[in-house]
Amino acid sequence: MDFGMFSLMQYRDPAKPARQVIDEVIEQSQFAEKMGLSASWFAEHHFSNYALCPSPLLMCAAVARATTRIRVATGVVLLPLYRPARLVSEIAFVDALSQGRLVLGVGSGYQAYEFERFGEDLKESKDKTVEFLEIIEKGLSEDFFDYEGNYYALPETHISSRPTGAMEIWMAGDSPILQGLAARKGYGAMIGGKTGGLNTVMEQRGWCMESFAREGVPEDQVPFAVQRHCCVTLDPKVADAYADNVLYQTRLTTSLRRRSEFMDGVMLKDTPFPGEPTHGSILNNLLIGRPEQVAEKLSAEIRSLRPKHMCFHFQVGNFAHQNALKSIELLATEVLPLVEKELGDLSKIGVTMPRVERLGAGRQEHLRQPSVVLRC
Repeated sequence: MDFGMFSLMQYRDPAKPARQVIDEVIEQSQFAEKMGLSASWFAEHHFSNYALCPSPLLMCAAVARATTRIRVATGVVLLPLYRPARLVSEIAFVDALSQGRLVLGVGSGYQAYEFERFGEDLKESKDKTVEFLEIIEKGLSEDFFDYEGNYYALPETHISSRPTGAMEIWMAGDSPILQGLAARKGYGAMIGGKTGGLNTVMEQRGWCMESFAREGVPEDQVPFAVQRHCCVTLDPKVADAYADNVLYQTRLTTSLRRRSEFMDGVMLKDTPFPGEPTHGSILNNLLIGRPEQVAEKLSAEIRSLRPKHMCFHFQVGNFAHQNALKSIELLATEVLPLVEKELGDLSKIGVTMPRVERLGAGRQEHLRQPSVVLRC
């Protein structure tokens, strides 16, 4: 297994310029590469300060040009908000631009607030995602392709940019329909642990494994990834600040999910909700604390989850950029060595990602290069 970072690109201060948010994430990705992390993931959201980035592929392109090794990953592309032919072209282009470092994370979305402003119906999102993925696979593997579905139709089409070889595809979320599709196609499954502890994540993992089992994929063959909040610090005040920002993010997420969002000027209001996590539960449940504390929690999660990949959310809300960088450093230099001391060689944990070749064997065969596959 290996580790990456996840960027929501949230801002809590309306005076903070968008360029500063972008520059900080690029610097964090560069530093994550220096510290040996394998991937940098970028979220997609729209129309609020909940998340700044409207296109994870744009961020992947920017970070790919600012780095040399780290994989750039969409976490995730909200498929129903795109026109298929254009998105397939951009996926292939960014994969070529990054020299095969693109990891494609996809999802169907959950925020009706976003879908309404694109003129889309959230109720159709999963069915559209199923069709969209058929188009992506055809577009990346065939010189010419067409498509006729219930939602999308394309005449004979050629995508001029070609992927460099095998491309990892990850399905995000807990939908049994989409997890079943991932199982049939050989995609990985990615979940977010939210603010719950190990028991919560294990429950989510269980649902995922049930979906894969229904498609005949045994548990020990499921490529599984999880995104977790993480703050490694020697300063309790920094830990408290991080936990406060996790609660802020959770309130915004919950309001958007429950259709109780309220814009206070240009900022989403972080409204408390019934049953929200306490400050203490956030500190206890998440990977927050001193290196030895985080190592103990992380070891327990890896031992139980046996993931192929874990990506960590180092910066939330208005958590300081320098503190996020320090957290990345401490994770790499102090936490992971303690975890390996406890669990042994981490490269032996997790399963191999199925190698699903996205480039056809026809006229584009000469373009195929060895793919870069995450360690397993």
